[in-house]
Amino acid sequence: MQDEMDDRIRRRRTARVTATRNMTEDELQQLPVRIGIKTVAAALGVGINEAYRQAAAGGEIGGEIGTPCPVRKRGGAWVAYKPELFRALGYNPRRVNAPEPVSEAS
Repeated sequence: MQDEMDDRIRRRRTARVTATRNMTEDELQQLPVRIGIKTVAAALGVGINEAYRQAAAGGEIGGEIGTPCPVRKRGGAWVAYKPELFRALGYNPRRVNAPEPVSEAS
């Protein structure tokens, strides 16, 4: 019984660690204009639980190291916008690529 509990605790800790990873610049450029909180957390290197806690507390994620990324609730989900994420990461928000237009074949 104790071994099962230890395994569950170990898995939870591992999940928290693997949820936090920084994204490459190419991955950031591929993001849509409106981004979910899990992706924002991954880009900023913040754990998902911490991101939700920070969002609920003040509507911003990150900020311990640099500029925080503002997030807002839209339709029950926390979201941020790509230029704000770029600004929080220290990139020029004007570097944000517009989404590719969808061409219709005749």
